[in-house]
Amino acid sequence: MDSKPLKDAYWEIVADCLRVFHGYAPQAARAAARALREQVEPPVDPFPGYMRDSFYNREPFNVACGIAGHDLELRDHADVYMPMMDDRYAPAERIVFANGPPRLGLLLDGQIL
Repeated sequence: MDSKPLKDAYWEIVADCLRVFHGYAPQAARAAARALREQVEPPVDPFPGYMRDSFYNREPFNVACGIAGHDLELRDHADVYMPMMDDRYAPAERIVFANGPPRLGLLLDGQIL
């Protein structure tokens, strides 16, 4: 399975979050997301796949908060964040999984959003 479309969508969501929730200009948001991606996915990986795979367990929302240096509560922004995720991941899932499995949703405080 080629996970590149999903990883591309992940970083697009990070950039979207920087723009929407942290006030970054579009170009600055993309540049900040790209810079962190280059650190997460170095050209020569001393531990192939390990750092990369574990990093992608983090919510793009939280990654953007880390880049911006300003933590926000996801629960306060889920109504905007969830459609952003769906808009970015749905096309990537169709590519990777052919039929695009349904999204399970985001688990927050024991509730699926």
